[in-house]
Amino acid sequence: PTAAAEKSPLTVNDGVIAGGKKLFASKCQRCHGSAGKGDGPDGEPEHQQDMDLTIAARAVRNPDGTVFYKIWNGRATPKMPAFSEDLSKEQVWAIVAYVQTLRGK
Repeated sequence: PTAAAEKSPLTVNDGVIAGGKKLFASKCQRCHGSAGKGDGPDGEPEHQQDMDLTIAARAVRNPDGTVFYKIWNGRATPKMPAFSEDLSKEQVWAIVAYVQTLRGK
């Protein structure tokens, strides 16, 4: 319930975003696609719009803390594994920083 209010402990800079991009490529791209459009080979075509990370309007509904929560805990629909056992919190926050750069303005 408090996810939306959570703030990243990282100071977002080019290095954090570059690290997040690398982690995204290895952990997220297979479902979300290389550009974050939800069109990865392991994505769910029927949920492509839900998995599209580039839609600016979603940024309001998915602030940093919410994105962190979804990555950390996973979700049932569309299916997304929890990464809490594979990544550190700092790594997940780096992915969040990168994902937010994909949002349209």
